[in-house]
Amino acid sequence: MKNIFISITLFFIVISGFAQTASGEKSVFGIQTGFFGIWGYNEARLSNTVVLRSEAGLDAGIWGGSYYSKTGIAFIPTFNIGSRWYYNLKKRAEKGKRTDGNSGNFLSLKAMFHPNLFVISNYKDLKVQSKLIITPKPGY
Repeated sequence: MKNIFISITLFFIVISGFAQTASGEKSVFGIQTGFFGIWGYNEARLSNTVVLRSEAGLDAGIWGGSYYSKTGIAFIPTFNIGSRWYYNLKKRAEKGKRTDGNSGNFLSLKAMFHPNLFVISNYKDLKVQSKLIITPKPGY
């Protein structure tokens, strides 16, 4: 009887560990890397389906070819903030698909700011134009 009780208890503990709710995570931190930069990000939940995503990192730029005398590379700081609406979390949970870590389709409005703070480059005294870019973005 004791073994059956322990087995049933362990079964329910394991099953509850895999249970998912159809809402965004309270907070998700991470690092993204790619060929054109590295970024750290945070997603903070505002409601069950809306999160605020903030990012900070370095965007990369590469140029070269016959027109340029030398191939160049530059890393420019970037700061991004935007909201994400995860519109299909409930459907994903009903179909048994993952929703943890904010896994789902979303619509986003993102603001990117590239300040002229510093530039890491193989060219001396390289400057960039400060710019603010606002874009809508779907995610799948």
